[in-house]
Amino acid sequence: MLNLGQTPFRLVYGVESIMAMEYVILSLRIAALTGMMDRGAVEEMLAQLDEIEEEIFLARFHQQVQKQHEKAWHDRHIQLQTFKVNDMVLLYDSKFDKFPGKFRMH
Repeated sequence: MLNLGQTPFRLVYGVESIMAMEYVILSLRIAALTGMMDRGAVEEMLAQLDEIEEEIFLARFHQQVQKQHEKAWHDRHIQLQTFKVNDMVLLYDSKFDKFPGKFRMH
């Protein structure tokens, strides 16, 4: 297959596809198209990208902290179960693991 260095969208429509978010947080491609390539605009875009990267890092950090809190809560509330001879227990039948499918005849 011949590689023209073009996206399929550009080959069909003759223009590059631009996501709406790229107008809110200017991308370098939009800046080049609109002629906003002065140094101040580029520095502002880089500052916005730094802020977004920092927000992503903080979100991941808070997600990890939340998972640790949930795990700690779960571990605190685990109850140790002991069984004696002649206790009634629910036996899990693993033969249905080989045939997953709801309402399928086995």
